[in-house]
Amino acid sequence: MPMAYRIDHERRTVFSRGWGLLSDAQVIGHYIELVAEPAFDCGFDQLCDISRITTLDVSPLTLRSLAADTAFADDARRAIVAPGDYEYGTCRMFQSYCNSDSVQVFRRRAEAANWLGLSADEPNGDQ
Repeated sequence: MPMAYRIDHERRTVFSRGWGLLSDAQVIGHYIELVAEPAFDCGFDQLCDISRITTLDVSPLTLRSLAADTAFADDARRAIVAPGDYEYGTCRMFQSYCNSDSVQVFRRRAEAANWLGLSADEPNGDQ
C-alpha cells in the first residue's frame, strides 16, 4: 500500500505519508487501517505528506466521503503537504469539503510542521 503512518504519542501526532500512485482504494485503505489501530487517538493532530507520490487519482466523491466521516476530533489539526499544483488543488478540495480551519494544505513540509507546532525536521511516517 503506498501509504503508511506512524503514531507519535509524545507529540500527539499521526505522521502519514504517501508515495507512488495514490488512488481511492489506497486512501480509503489508509483511513480504515489508521482508525482500526489501537494506538490511534482521535484527538491527535496529523501531518500527511504526499510529496513523494507520482500520480494522484482520488475522486471528489472519495474526498467528500472522507471529509464527512473523519475519525479525527473537530479540534484536531490536520496538515497536508502537497507541493505539486494538481495535488495541492485536490487537497484544497478536500479542505473545502471538511469546512474547517483545522485542516490546512501546504506546499512545504516545514510550513506544515510549523503550523502544527513541530520542528521542521520532524521525521515522517517512515521513520
